[in-house]
Amino acid sequence: MLHQLDDGLAAVAQLMDPESGMVTVAFPSSLGSWLMPELAAGFLKKHPDVQLDLSARQDETIPATGTGSEVDLELTTLRPHGRAHHWRGLLREPIRLLLPEGHPLAATGDPVPIARLGGERLVAMRQTSQLRAVTDSLLSRRGVETEAGLVADDLPTLYGYVAAGLGVALAPGRLRAGVQLQRLAEDDAFREIGLSWATGRRLLPSATLLRDHILGLAKSRRLPRPPEESNEG
Repeated sequence: MLHQLDDGLAAVAQLMDPESGMVTVAFPSSLGSWLMPELAAGFLKKHPDVQLDLSARQDETIPATGTGSEVDLELTTLRPHGRAHHWRGLLREPIRLLLPEGHPLAATGDPVPIARLGGERLVAMRQTSQLRAVTDSLLSRRGVETEAGLVADDLPTLYGYVAAGLGVALAPGRLRAGVQLQRLAEDDAFREIGLSWATGRRLLPSATLLRDHILGLAKSRRLPRPPEESNEG
């Protein structure tokens, strides 16, 4: 009841001045180094008086938005099922094979079939990472069994483990000393990034401004590019 009252008061204030509201956005930590800050910066150039509350998520396996949640919008790689959430796809980020320098699989430079990872020691993300679900699915669809390796809480740690020679990994491409990025041969080696919001919770005007800003960039293909593609020019 108090939450609904607060929303009602905020809605009245924002109807009077949509440019002065607060928007709460959740996102996976792996998007915190490029997509989320770039979207926020572009939006605030147009709407400098809107306040953004940006929150990196620890558990990405369940939606952050909902009727009882304070989160307005979520950048997510988890596509919600059912009618409780709206979801719009934004872009696909390629998944690469991460190899320590000098690894035999990097010898030719050709795309590597996932089937060749059988028996490799794999460094993986934590179970609450949606990236872990994506990479586990890529492996299981090819019937690949890998040796259990270390588990990382974030992408920088994952890259650090690979650079130290502690295993190989599947993850979005980032430039990191000691790590060779190898393309995978499969067409489905990507993760889809989308924008989600709850159907049962009315978006306040400032949140609508941000949602429309992001969807407009996606429609016109002006979204920030993944770091690996940006470095390729």
